[in-house]
Amino acid sequence: MILVLTRLLVVGFLGALLPETAAAESPSPGKYACWFYSTPQPLKNFSLEDGTYTDASGVSGSVTMSGDKMLFSGGHLKGRTGIYNGGNPPTISFYNADGEQILLCQLTR
Repeated sequence: MILVLTRLLVVGFLGALLPETAAAESPSPGKYACWFYSTPQPLKNFSLEDGTYTDASGVSGSVTMSGDKMLFSGGHLKGRTGIYNGGNPPTISFYNADGEQILLCQLTR
C-alpha cells in the first residue's frame, strides 16, 4: 500500500512539472553573430524578428518553430534547421548530417 501511494505521489509530482518543462521557449529577437568554432562567420549572421529573419545580405526569409527546432525558408539559411538553445545570451546551433555543430549563432542585440 505504501509503495502504491509513493508511486502515485511521484507520478503526480512529475505530471505537475511536465507542462512547465515541455513548453518551448520562443527565440529572442535581435541580431545573431555566427561562429564556426572560434572563427567568426559574418556572412552567416542574421537578424531574427517575430517569425522572420534577415540574412547578412539583407534578404528576408521566414522561420517556423517546432519545439526547439527552427526551420528557415528563404535567404542564405533556406532549408536549414537550427536548434534554439536559449541561455544567456541565447544561442542557435546548426548541425551537419553527422551531428557535428558547424555553426553557433549568439544573440548580440
